[in-house]
Amino acid sequence: MPIFICEDDPRQREQLLEIVENYVMIEALDMRVELATADPFELVACLADNPGHVGIYLLDIDLNSELNGIELAAKIREFDDLGKIIFVTTHAELAPVTFRYKVEAYDYIVKSSHEELRQQIIACLKSIDEHKAVSAEAKGQFVFKSGSKTRVVNHQDILFFETMPTPHVIGLHTHQAFYQFYGRLKEINQAIPSLVRVHKSVLANLETVVAVDAERYLLEFSDGQTCPVAISKLRKIQKMWQAQQG
Repeated sequence: MPIFICEDDPRQREQLLEIVENYVMIEALDMRVELATADPFELVACLADNPGHVGIYLLDIDLNSELNGIELAAKIREFDDLGKIIFVTTHAELAPVTFRYKVEAYDYIVKSSHEELRQQIIACLKSIDEHKAVSAEAKGQFVFKSGSKTRVVNHQDILFFETMPTPHVIGLHTHQAFYQFYGRLKEINQAIPSLVRVHKSVLANLETVVAVDAERYLLEFSDGQTCPVAISKLRKIQKMWQAQQG
């Protein structure tokens, strides 16, 4: 889950970045800082270039820019209607204004001591991590438990699922990472009907396939990963993939 920070004060921006990155690393959360900037227009441009993600936004209100934090939040809602917007500011008196803009802020943190700020941000991130499954599914994302953590992967980032040697353990391959979790391919296919059973032990996302190797009975992906195709299904899978290529 991407995290965006917009704070014009360099020292305070670094402070927010440190708090977030340390907590995400310690708790092994499925979150990452995508952007930390002083420029609200850079954040808007980033969202425009990468649509379809549900993010977390830590925004100052007074950004010393043509766009203040509340107006930035309204812009964010044009791209991300399920994202979590958290205002982090010294302007406690502006809290009621955020309601008039109908940006549905997740929280409003008034800057105080470093420790109080850290505790409030951690409380927000912890709460978001615990309750993100419903909003993720609404955005075309796959939600699963890996160890003690709830993780979210965009459907378009999925390469393939495969059964692992350990009973009832599934491996999920994406461009960014590899995960293992308890599950069944049949249930995953019911949750994501667009996936194709290309082998008795593999569910593949044909939209992310770049080539079908008919000699080695493999599907190839852009990052070099491959998965097997059953001999009996090769011709059918090849036709389905070619049809998707237009």
